[in-house]
Parts: sequence; C-alpha cells; structure tokens
Amino acid sequence: RHVELTDAGRALVEPARAALQAVEDALSAARSAGAGATGELQIGLSQGAHYGLQPLFDAVQAQYPRLRLRMRQQSSEPLIESLRAGQLDLAIGFCVTACREIKAQRLKDEPVLVAVGERHRLAARASVHIRELSSETFALDDPRDGAGYNDAVLALCARNGLTPRTSDAVGQRDVWEHAILNDGCVGLTAASAVQAAHREICLLDLKPAATFPLDLLSRSVADAPPRQAVRAMLALAATVASRHHWTAASD
Repeated sequence: RHVELTDAGRALVEPARAALQAVEDALSAARSAGAGATGELQIGLSQGAHYGLQPLFDAVQAQYPRLRLRMRQQSSEPLIESLRAGQLDLAIGFCVTACREIKAQRLKDEPVLVAVGERHRLAARASVHIRELSSETFALDDPRDGAGYNDAVLALCARNGLTPRTSDAVGQRDVWEHAILNDGCVGLTAASAVQAAHREICLLDLKPAATFPLDLLSRSVADAPPRQAVRAMLALAATVASRHHWTAASD
C-alpha cells in the first residue's frame, strides 16, 4: 500500500525534469521560428523615418521577443540598392520610386509640412497655402539619394497648378538643408521630420493638406520567397498600421 522512489529513481528525477524542460524549450523555439519570430532582421531607414514608429517596434518586441531588429539609416536611393542587393531584409522609406524588384506596403500617410529658414518671410506663419509658394524656389534632394522624393514634390506642385523653380541639388552635402538655410529656398517634408529638423528650420502646416507615403519595402523575387521573419514583420506592420489608423485606407 506504500509507493516510494528507489535510490536509482530519486537520482533520475532532476535529470528527467531537465530533459522535459529542454524538450519544451526546443518545441517553443521551433514554434517561434515557424512564426518568423527568431533571429535578426536588417532594416534600412530613410532619414527621419523611425520617428512615430515606436508602436511598431514595441509590437515586435512584445510579440516576437527573440527577433532582433538591426537598423541602419540611408538615403532612399542607396537604401533601395542595399535592399535589392540583399544587404537588407526590409526597408522603411519615404516617397520611394516603384520598381519591379521591390514590393511596397504602405505603412503611413505622412502629413506634408513646409520647411523654411528662420529668417524667411514665412517663418512666423503657422500655415501656408501652396499657391503662396508660387514665387519660391523649392529645395530638392540630390537625385542619387532622393529621386522619389523629388518626383513627389514636383507631382504635388503640379496637382496644385504650380511649376516651381527648383534648386541645383547635385554634388553638395546635405543639399536639401543647405538650400533652405543658406539659399532661402522652401522645402516640403513629412511630419515625422519635426523630430529631426535643424533648429534653424521652421515647419509650417501646408494648405490644402497633403501626404507623403512612408512604405515598408521588401524584395519581390519569385524564385526566392521571403524569410519567415520577413513575412511575420510584414503582417505585424499591417496590423499595427490599421490599429493606429496610419493610412487613409485604415481611417
């Protein structure tokens, strides 16, 4: 009527518990890997793109604690080249020019702001109508770094009946900022750039309101399906964007 472990059984208890725990840990790791939740993702970011995306990064940490995001900042065009070459798993970029090899998933529609130097005639204004900028020279980026941004600025002006003068943006360092601070140009930028703006640049609301696209970018290669971690990140980003109403489609 009495059962107890033998000396041999007692000696086996702790190793057996450890073995069972190891099995459970292995199964948990396999489930996480199957969900794309382990390893590292190399992610490139356009200038200022990370501002306002903390809810996404918090969601990654909460849902996939074993997934590590390694970030690096680049201008948009070099960022696309790094992604195409396989040096990045994903990228987050403003006004990226579409191409066959890159898939773009809309992450945010970023409100457009007008940037002027603190000594510009408009600097004290809270907002400005785009038609009031018809006599201004618009700062553009070096096309080797931001061709998509330049196209977006010119397209926005064209939709509002403007054919703007533009600055010569080739071959200078920080050409966009330099044109605004030193040449009296105006620029168009995204709301997230408020955090990264030079202290001598003033940001004004644009009327009528407009947006620039912020996209989550991945390679589109038929014979090389994306890693599970990439698929998990794309799905989570879509969920977070919808939850926080980051895009017009989620409003």
